[in-house]
Amino acid sequence: MGPTFPTHPSAASLEESILESPMASTPPLQDAITDQHLGTQTPHDHVDEQDLGAHVDVVPVETITMKEAFERIGFGWIQIRVLLICGLAFGSDSIEVGLLSFLQLEAKEEFGLTAKQESTLSAVVFLGELVGALLWGPLADIYGRKLCSFLTALTVTVAAIASAFSPNYLTLVALRGIAGIGIGGLGVPFDLLAEFTPTAMRGKILVGIEFFWTFGTILVNFLAWALLDRAGWRVLVGLCAIPVALATVAFPFLPESPHWLLLKGRSRDAQKVFVKAAKLNGKPEAITDTTTIVLEEDEPAEHVEMSDLSATSGSSVTPQLAWQVSPSPDEGEEAVSRGAIRSDADASVAGVDGHDHASAEEKHKLELELAEVQLQDYTAASTSTDEEDVISLLSTEPKHKLEGPLALFRPGLRLTTFLLLLVWACFGFSYYGTVLVAPLVFDRPRSNHSSMAPTTTPTTTSNPLMSTTTTPSSFADSVSSTAYMSTLAPEPPVEFDYSALFIAGASELAACILALVLIDRVGRKKLSGFSYLISGLTMLLLAVPNMPRGLQILVLVIARAAIFIGSTVTWVVTPELLPTAVRGAGHSWSNAAARIAAFATPYWGDSQAIPLPVRVGFYGVISLVASAGSFFFPHETLGMDLD
Repeated sequence: MGPTFPTHPSAASLEESILESPMASTPPLQDAITDQHLGTQTPHDHVDEQDLGAHVDVVPVETITMKEAFERIGFGWIQIRVLLICGLAFGSDSIEVGLLSFLQLEAKEEFGLTAKQESTLSAVVFLGELVGALLWGPLADIYGRKLCSFLTALTVTVAAIASAFSPNYLTLVALRGIAGIGIGGLGVPFDLLAEFTPTAMRGKILVGIEFFWTFGTILVNFLAWALLDRAGWRVLVGLCAIPVALATVAFPFLPESPHWLLLKGRSRDAQKVFVKAAKLNGKPEAITDTTTIVLEEDEPAEHVEMSDLSATSGSSVTPQLAWQVSPSPDEGEEAVSRGAIRSDADASVAGVDGHDHASAEEKHKLELELAEVQLQDYTAASTSTDEEDVISLLSTEPKHKLEGPLALFRPGLRLTTFLLLLVWACFGFSYYGTVLVAPLVFDRPRSNHSSMAPTTTPTTTSNPLMSTTTTPSSFADSVSSTAYMSTLAPEPPVEFDYSALFIAGASELAACILALVLIDRVGRKKLSGFSYLISGLTMLLLAVPNMPRGLQILVLVIARAAIFIGSTVTWVVTPELLPTAVRGAGHSWSNAAARIAAFATPYWGDSQAIPLPVRVGFYGVISLVASAGSFFFPHETLGMDLD
């Protein structure tokens, strides 16, 4: 018989007595009963009305999977909010990198920099990006997507704004390096968006964030065209920080990834995220406070150690019970209902032992009964009654345990990691290689032979964003030019070809629209594989000497659009291929591989000792390698739920 309560207690007094009872102060279990048992009843779940002296109103509790939760809340304002905030942060990458081409030249004039100092101003940004890419991903797996997304955006914001007030060259270099560290982690908001998007919409939404990248390219070029000559580089640098500053201010309104929360055992916090999301999407009844969410069906949300349930160990068994106080239909009567047995790894125990008048024997009896129920449930869930199997089931290691970045190289995930690193490095090298050769193609021939002829020798600066004779293609040209600025001869007055910059940005916008249309129709593997294939073949075709200039430009535009689509899809497929426990680290480290390859690109592409057709053809070969890597991805992720 259960503990005896006074008859007809008020709801407030009864709730207070429950929460302040001696059992409430006992140590909580390290883990608790699985959420799959919520809402079920056993003979021990029933509390006799006579013992309570009131009517019992049982509040139903349901358990649903993450996929079902997303299906219930649907697509609405919560996803739009996440897309806008993460997109503003993500797009600041292209803005800050595009800014370098203008900043380094303006700073050179103001501070009287040497060629080596000018090169260092840009190189330190890329070094910072590499450090940030290696750092932020693993931190996001440990401390959460939201926090690390905020910190990366805050880092970029503070460093970028402070750069506009730099009193000298060294201060400017230090601040740009810090900004680079923040930029290196801007893939974390991308992962947060991926983990908060319904499966059916994920492809289009993740491609949609790439529009922020393209708009960032256009924005920095527009601001430079409108303000650089009139207001100077400091105003330009400050204005370019506005998008990421807006993202930083808006991050408190960004939800945490429910995937990460459940991985950490914070099921109650994940439930709160979905409750708010459902209300914002206009479906407040879709997810309620009585809905428990798990990653997969039949998955223990929390885990119980044998030592916690052992009666012979001498330890007190105190299950964590979630009680709800609700009014009885009859006026003047109060009722207590046991709605669920649940736990939150971060919450203190809410134990119930009865009223103060209940005897110690009755309390202990109730504890043992509930502990017996827990063991019966876990034993039934096991495929064997062998003690070793039960202990294994109740292991302190969760099914989706937290793992360090080195888990990327464990058996079963090693091939995926290798292919991702390979494809990212290849597209980083080839994408910026495509950018690097663009000025040579757009440049009008200075003699009777084609501009692709191997005997062509540049007569002006190698910087594709500045010259009276060369025409730039986009912000990425800055990446392929700054690494070797120290070798340049004294330069003529700078003149930026803004029309070509806008045209290049518009071409990427068109490619992004095409990727949006095809991503869920063709599939990830085919779209990325064939895009890299087309890019590789067109780059090999571009290596043919003496090609008519008009055909060269057409082939280059196709190559540029194809590799942009391929890289966009690679961004999408990466978080889909990686499990939640190492998604941040795997994505960031892949990004680091691309940045290392991009940094090496100009040393190959601008080498005068190697004929230009050979250089261009090699970029095509690397694109073909990226194509093969994409086709060899372990599986197609279209329509696949995230782990």
